[in-house]
Formats: sequence, C-alpha cells, structure tokens
Amino acid sequence: MSSKNALLMGLAGALSWSFIGLFSKMCTVDPWMVVGLRAFFTASMLAILRRSYKVPFTKGNFMGAAGVAGAGILYMIGVRFTSAANAVALQYAMTAIVLAVTVIREKRWPTRKEALTVICVFTGVLLCSVQGMGAGGSVGDLLSFLSAFAFAIVFLAGKRQDADPLAYTYLGNLFVIPTMLFASDFSLSLSQLGVCFLLGLANVGGYTLIGLSMKKLSPVTSAVIANVDPVLNPVWVFLILGEWPGWLSLLGAALVLATIMVYQLTQTKAAADALAESK
Repeated sequence: MSSKNALLMGLAGALSWSFIGLFSKMCTVDPWMVVGLRAFFTASMLAILRRSYKVPFTKGNFMGAAGVAGAGILYMIGVRFTSAANAVALQYAMTAIVLAVTVIREKRWPTRKEALTVICVFTGVLLCSVQGMGAGGSVGDLLSFLSAFAFAIVFLAGKRQDADPLAYTYLGNLFVIPTMLFASDFSLSLSQLGVCFLLGLANVGGYTLIGLSMKKLSPVTSAVIANVDPVLNPVWVFLILGEWPGWLSLLGAALVLATIMVYQLTQTKAAADALAESK
C-alpha cells in the first residue's frame, strides 16, 4: 500500500467515525446501553472481517485494546459530568500527546511543521466545540482529558511489530460490552436497536480503515487525520437533524481540513524530494 492510499484510507476511516455523533443524537436509550451495544456490534463485525474470534496474546495487542476500551469508557463517563463540547475537545488533545510521545521516543525536538500542525488542528477542534464549552464539571473534564491519553495509545500501538490494529480493536470492544450492565433502563425498541447497529457500523468502519493505514503512516499523521471526525461531526448533525453548528464551528472545520491538506502535501513533497536525491 502506498502512502497516498494509506492517507486516503485513513481519511475514509475518520469520515466514518464522524457519523457517530449523528447516530448518538438519534439514540434515546440509556447511554450505557448505547456504548455497550455499539461495542457488541463493532466486535461482531470485526470478528466477521477478521474471520476469527481469536486474538494473539501479545503486549502490543493488549496495549492497543486497553487504549480502545479506556478511550470509550472514560469518554462515556466524562461526558456525563461535563458538556459534550468539553469532552470532545479534551479527548482530541490526543494529537499533541501522540506527538510528544513520538519525539521523546525518537529523542528529538518536534519539527516546526509538526508543532504548527498540532497547534492548528487543536485550535480548529476548540473552535468546533467552543459554543458548548464552559458548562462542564472538573471531574468530567479530568476524565475526558484522561481519555485523550487512552486514545493516543490506540495510535501509538499501531506501529508496534507485535500489534494488529484490527485484533486489538476487536479485543478492546469485547472489554467494553459489559458496560451495558450499568444501564438503569434496559428498554430498547427495534428502531433504536437499528441506530445502535449504525453506531457499530460507523465505529468499525473508522477503526478498520484507520487501523489498516496505521502500518504505513506515522502515529502523528494518523492522529492528525483522525481530527476529521470532530470537525465533520456537527456538519452531519446540521444536514440531517437541522442543528446549526455556528460559524465558529464551520471556521474550525475549515482550519482543520486545510491544515491536514497542507501537512500531507508537504509530507508527499518531502518524500518525493528524498526519492529524487537517492537516485
């Protein structure tokens, strides 16, 4: 797989994730039922795609599974104690965390391009969330911020030799399924079950496509691409449900998409220059 195809696959994965917000708004059942059923459908579809219910017991797979489960559960708990806007903005601080861990691991300073990319992307996510921010609680904000570290692990684990992104995503969702037991109301209509299925479909589409692209892209690039999710999320909600996101959200979305485009164009040019020099 070429870097260009991996990029397009990663963008398609983030696009799939971006529909989760829309389907979540369409769900009216207990939130714990939603997260548990989403995990159930995600794990079931991944088992079919992988043609296996087994997961290799490696450190990398357990690390990735912990990230998948931790990000989902911490975000779910956090959003109950803070605003959704706070939770999304704090969780996507994972881009900066991935960059920080990468430069520490490689024993170098971040390049100017990397630093500017992370700053612009995070600014764009904040603009997308700013209209709903400020009404959160400190406990919820803390849990949402911790979910950013768990989410970062998902991307960092993807480059390990002993990790299979599809396998650890499957295992991580198996860990999340029992959260349904925390639901206070277990009533579920057929239409709501269908919406939960769509949530699982969007989730598995995101994890599968981004997971496959991770082996070719750097953790920083994968993390940057994933930010397409929170910026397109309010766009689908507006187009389908008529909920106006506000001009700041649209400005933030444009900033993130433009930053990702410029970042990848410069990456492609640098790779082409390096190839030309080697010849």
